[in-house]
Amino acid sequence: MIRKIEVPAWFDQLAKVHRARKAFLDQDSQTLYLVRCISSSETAGDHVLTATDKIWLMRAALDGYIVVEPKYLLPLEATETTEPRGQTYAGIRKNGQWFTAHLSATQAKSSAFYVTRTQLEAAPAWVKAIEPIAADPK
Repeated sequence: MIRKIEVPAWFDQLAKVHRARKAFLDQDSQTLYLVRCISSSETAGDHVLTATDKIWLMRAALDGYIVVEPKYLLPLEATETTEPRGQTYAGIRKNGQWFTAHLSATQAKSSAFYVTRTQLEAAPAWVKAIEPIAADPK
């Protein structure tokens, strides 16, 4: 069985618009039209498409996809640290425990720092007080 590709909500909206333009065609023809639109476009809405993005989205169109919730980063402002550069972020561990950590400017963020709106709604008050910023964990 082919594994479905995870895509953001904007791709689902784009796919629905393109399929609706060819609603009179069968589903396979609609999919081919969508793939052609992706391959020949430099952008998708506000998103600039690289060659890698196009391949990923064409696979999603052909293999099927699931829409994932948008992800957010939670930077803590005005935190003091002994580190000269970087940012302190809140994150959530796999066991559901919230934590903070200071990351240097060049340090990669683990998936624990990318949270969904659903996780934020269930978070403690100190986490809810942080202003989330939209993030693309790709």
